[in-house]
Amino acid sequence: ERHPSRARMAPRGGAGDEREPDAAPDADAGPPFEREYVLVNGLRHVAPYVHDFLIRVGASREGGSLLEALDAHVKFQGCKDASGRQFWQAELADGRVRTCADVLRRLPTGGPIPERWWRTPQSLDERIQKDTRLLITRHVHEPPVRSTIPCVLFENETLVAVDKPAGVPTLAGIGPGLSGENCCVAILNRAREDPEPLFAVNRVDQPVSGVWLLAKGSKASAKARAALVRPGAEKRKTYLALLRGRVENEGFVVNRPLRVGEDGRAEVEVTTEKSCSGHEPSRALVDDEDGTTKTEDCGFKPAETRVVPVAYVPRREEERASFNGLEKNKSESTEDVDTLAVASLTLAGRFHQIRAHCAFAGHPVAGDAAYDDTVPGSMPRWGGVDPRVDDEEGTLENMRLARRVAWCAECRRPFRKPRLDASRDETDETDDGSRLKEKVAGAYICLHALEYAFEHKSNAYAVSTHDLPPFADEALRDAGWPKEKRTPEAVLNAFREKSEGFHRRRDDA
Repeated sequence: ERHPSRARMAPRGGAGDEREPDAAPDADAGPPFEREYVLVNGLRHVAPYVHDFLIRVGASREGGSLLEALDAHVKFQGCKDASGRQFWQAELADGRVRTCADVLRRLPTGGPIPERWWRTPQSLDERIQKDTRLLITRHVHEPPVRSTIPCVLFENETLVAVDKPAGVPTLAGIGPGLSGENCCVAILNRAREDPEPLFAVNRVDQPVSGVWLLAKGSKASAKARAALVRPGAEKRKTYLALLRGRVENEGFVVNRPLRVGEDGRAEVEVTTEKSCSGHEPSRALVDDEDGTTKTEDCGFKPAETRVVPVAYVPRREEERASFNGLEKNKSESTEDVDTLAVASLTLAGRFHQIRAHCAFAGHPVAGDAAYDDTVPGSMPRWGGVDPRVDDEEGTLENMRLARRVAWCAECRRPFRKPRLDASRDETDETDDGSRLKEKVAGAYICLHALEYAFEHKSNAYAVSTHDLPPFADEALRDAGWPKEKRTPEAVLNAFREKSEGFHRRRDDA
C-alpha cells in the first residue's frame, strides 16, 4: 500500500489561505487527484485539502434568502456547526461564499463557469435569483477510516466482489459533489492497477463487513444495479450476526415493511397485519383540507428477514457486566447467552433491514447502538480507535501544521500524544460517561455479509467471504466448534441443513 513519507508532507501554496481560486468543478466531480495520506494507529488519515464545492440551488429556493439556501443545500460530513447566520456571515466576510445567477441562459451548452462571473454577495439576506449556483470554499478534513484494503473475492470482465472491512464506508459523501478518498471505492481504485475505475452496485453499512459488489465503469454499474432490482430477479443475501439473547431453536421470520425515519434509522411498520404481509408500499388514510379522506403513501416498503440460529454463545464476563449492569439502559433479559445466527433476505434488501428487524424481534445485533437500548450512546464503538491520538513520531500533528490554514477551525485542534498507560481501551466509558461523547473511527457491529447469490447476464453467481469475521470465529470457538469447522462453508451448510429440516417438519405438519 502506497502512502507518503512524512518528508513529503508539505503545504500547497504556502500557508494555504492565499490561494488562487480554481475554476469550479462539475457538481459530480470527485477529488481532482489522489490525496496524500498517512497510516497511524491502524487508521487512514487523508491530508486536509482546500476544495471549492459547486452547488445548484433548487428552483423552489428562488426568491428566498441566501442564508436559507445555504442552510438547505450545504451539508458537510462531520461539520455540525457549519450552519446558521453567525457561521455563514464569517464565511461570507472572508470571501468563501460566492454566487452566479442565470447560469442556464448564459451557458446554454454547459461547461465550467468562468471565474469572472462569480461574485461575493453583500448580505446573507440577498434574494436568490433564477438558476443560481453557489461556490463554497472549504478546508476539507475527511474522517479517518480503517486502513485495511478490501480483499477481492471474485472478478470477471464486468463485476468485482470484495470482502469489505468493517469501519470503512462503501461511499462517503464529504460534501455536495465530493465523494472523498476515505471510502472503499476510492481505496480500491487507488490500490488497483486496472485503468477502468470501479463503481458501487450495492451498499454495505459502514460498521458491517462482508461481500460487496462493484462494476467496472459507471455504465456497467448502472446496468448491474437495474438488473438486480428488477422484479423477479433471482438474488439472495445471507448475513451472519451475533444477536443478543437466546433465539428459539426454530428461529424466526420478520415480515414487516420498513422505511427510513427522520432520525436516520429504519422504522418498522406495526399498524396492521394486512400491510405487514403485502408486497405494496403501505398507505394510510388521511383527512384532506377540504374534509375528504384520501390515501397517502407512508413510504414503507415490503421486507422479510429469516433468522436461523447456528450456535449459542455464553456471554463473556465483561460483556455480561456491560449488558446487564447499566441501570439507565437495563435489559429485560437476564439470560447470559447470545446467538450466532444466519439472517437471509428473500426480498429486496432495505435500509438497515436486518438490524431493524432483529431489534424488533427482541434480538438486536451485538454492538449496534442505533437499535440496542443496552448499548450506551448512538454510534457503534466496538473496536473503535480514538482518531485524535497521534503516534510517538507526531505524524498527525506534523501533517496538521503542514496543511494548516488560518480560517479553518478544525486546524486549531491539536492531536493528543499517545497514552503512556495503554492497558485501557481509549473508547472505554469513564465514570461520568464523557468518553461516549467522543467520536471513534473504525468501529464495527457484529454483522457480516456472508454470501451474495445473484444472476447477471444469464449467469448465476454465489460469492462468499473466504474467512469468518473475528466476532463470528470467537463466538463459534466459545460455543465449542473446533478450528477446522469455523469456516464460511461450514456455517452456510449448518444454516441450509437446519432450514431444510424446518421446511420438512412444516410440510409434514
